Amino acid sequence: KQDDLVYHLGDFSFYTRHKRQQAINICAQLNGTKILIQGNHDERADEMMEVGFDAVLESAIVRLPDLGKCLLTHHPYDVGVADILADLGCKYQIHGHVHHAEPLVPNQYRINASCENTDYRPISTLELANKL
Repeated sequence: KQDDLVYHLGDFSFYTRHKRQQAINICAQLNGTKILIQGNHDERADEMMEVGFDAVLESAIVRLPDLGKCLLTHHPYDVGVADILADLGCKYQIHGHVHHAEPLVPNQYRINASCENTDYRPISTLELANKL
C-alpha cells in the first residue's frame, strides 16, 4: 500500500553503479516510504537515495506493531546482543547480512530477516511475529 513503511535491511540488489537501472526498477516496485539500513554491498548513501530510498541509515530503533521496540541493523550482533538490547530498551534485533547462514529466528534476541528467509518479498511485522 502507498502508506506502508518499508525497511530494507541492506545488501539491496547487491547494487553497483553498472546495475543502477536494475536497482531503480526493483526499488520502484516497493510501495510507501522506503528506508534502507545500509549493508556492506550497498553503495554510498546518496547513490542509494537516487535509486529510490527515502532515507539511508546505519541502524534504527523503531517501535513495530506486533513486535514492540526493535533495533534494526544490517549485521547481526553475535556477542553481547542481550545486553545491547537491554541498554536500548529493545526486545529484538532484526537484521539481514547472513542470508542463508542461519534460520529466521537464530536465538531469542535476533530475527534474521534476510530476503532469503522472506522468500524475496516484503513481510509484515505480523508475519514476523507469527514466526517467533
